[in-house]
Amino acid sequence: MSELLIKDKSSDPRLFGANGVDATLIPHELAHALYFALMPLTTRASVETQYMGWITSRVASGLPPFHNTNLATTSFVAWIESLGIFSERFFFFSRKHIPQLTGVVLRQEFFRDELSAAPLLQNLTGYSQAATLNAGNVVPAFTGDNVEGALYGAIFLDFARRRGLGEAVGRYLNSSDK
Repeated sequence: MSELLIKDKSSDPRLFGANGVDATLIPHELAHALYFALMPLTTRASVETQYMGWITSRVASGLPPFHNTNLATTSFVAWIESLGIFSERFFFFSRKHIPQLTGVVLRQEFFRDELSAAPLLQNLTGYSQAATLNAGNVVPAFTGDNVEGALYGAIFLDFARRRGLGEAVGRYLNSSDK
């Protein structure tokens, strides 16, 4: 993915928000662009080839070339897309709290809210809650290493709760050179 995949605003209301759809496309795709920019060229080329192969196989099978928080795709696609989910959600969460929350407090409140019974972003376009907290344990809404919502919940909610969101994001981004 050496380029941002942004459609014309008239064909995708997620670009700037239109018709009751939130503007989630740029925060989602920008995360991918930054992650791919960290990768060595050979890794980036491999990622692009694998992703395009997944899309092509979907279309060849008569399926739509889409992914979503709750859909099984592949482990690879789920890994890549879990960062997009995090990016758009953290972006919108922080916008709702600026300037009240910053730094560590903002990051802690983010994953605590995402794990709550009534997340602040539950009305965000396309939102599916990935996990909740019950008696101190994270209860995933999705399971499987091929479901992006499951990976998002495991990395950016459960691991973040135990080790810190900065650590979770850092480890994810440091995986780009592997």
